[in-house]
Amino acid sequence: MSLSNLLEEAVGAHLLRSAAWAKPVALYLALLKTDPGENGVMDEVNGGGYVRLAAGPDDALWSSPVGGNKQFANAVDLTFAAPTADWGRVSHFALMDAAAGGAMLAYAPLTVPREIYGNDPAPLFAAGDLKLTFAGHLSDLLAECIGTHLLRSGSWEKPTALTVGLETDAGAEVAGGGYSRLVAGPSDAAWTGPTEGNGQHTNATTLAWPSPTADWGTVATVVLWDAAAGGNALVAIPLTTPRPIAAGALAPNFQAGGISLAFD
Repeated sequence: MSLSNLLEEAVGAHLLRSAAWAKPVALYLALLKTDPGENGVMDEVNGGGYVRLAAGPDDALWSSPVGGNKQFANAVDLTFAAPTADWGRVSHFALMDAAAGGAMLAYAPLTVPREIYGNDPAPLFAAGDLKLTFAGHLSDLLAECIGTHLLRSGSWEKPTALTVGLETDAGAEVAGGGYSRLVAGPSDAAWTGPTEGNGQHTNATTLAWPSPTADWGTVATVVLWDAAAGGNALVAIPLTTPRPIAAGALAPNFQAGGISLAFD
């Protein structure tokens, strides 16, 4: 699955910045002949009795992830109107915010593209056929929060606090030696939004920890949390080059733009 540029920005603003993402009032399923890309260049089926299908948000229509797979899928059969003319080769589906026109929110390829002809029975997508899977560095928890807010009945409350922590190559958070998580929003002052449709949110200011008073180990991952201690990990971003941090080293820091995350 990919989120549209519009939805990436809404999700990022809800998590990182000052704005909140309002839960969609209605979703509609659209069938596409080509990959629309994140800009939503739509080659949607047109004519021949085709209309978009109402698709939630509703727990009855979309299943939650199981076993940490970050995947949502249609929970029931979804049936379009019978075609009265050829629809052509359908390769992707999209979730739209209106029955006609409107904005694309997310899209994904069909597991198997379909040729749909005018004499075919009503096109049916059996339960589980339409899969929306979160990729990237989101935690299982955050993927479920976003997907539930988009597809199902629940809502994702905007975080009241975000902190940035560091994990070592052993997969444990740094502890001791003067280490603590850094407060980082949510606020517009702490994080930039995407520019020119690149989908990237980055830290807007330098994030600097105090000089360590004991060895921190080799730091390999930056983690966003919802609390100053304990709490839930939301995003884990591996460093391109892990950093050994020893006692007495200069203050570990990330310059503005040094941490980048996307929601796709």
